Amino acid sequence: MKSKLVLVGKWSFIVALVLAILIALIPNTMTNQVWIIVLIVLGVIVGLLNIQDKEITQFLVASISIMLSGIIFGMIGGTIVGVVSAFAGALSLVAGGAAFVVSIKAIISLGKN
Repeated sequence: MKSKLVLVGKWSFIVALVLAILIALIPNTMTNQVWIIVLIVLGVIVGLLNIQDKEITQFLVASISIMLSGIIFGMIGGTIVGVVSAFAGALSLVAGGAAFVVSIKAIISLGKN
């Protein structure tokens, strides 16, 4: 059973990356609420299934970096930067969903000690 969950977690991450790339390449996709929800849900799945206790700190630091990059790229205009901005924004949604779950895991883990 655990190996199936690991597989679901890995595929969720891959699907999230592919969707983030597609969203970046197709104009005005980030305004669609359905894609936003899908990316966040995929992030939650990734956070639940892929991140182990020993990886929490590294993951949260990386998530913060991705989300900040999404904000920074979002402030800059231009066609190429627009694609990068859309990709960073989509990836930020995935990272945000995962970071939310992983943060809760960290709080629970800290509460046990």
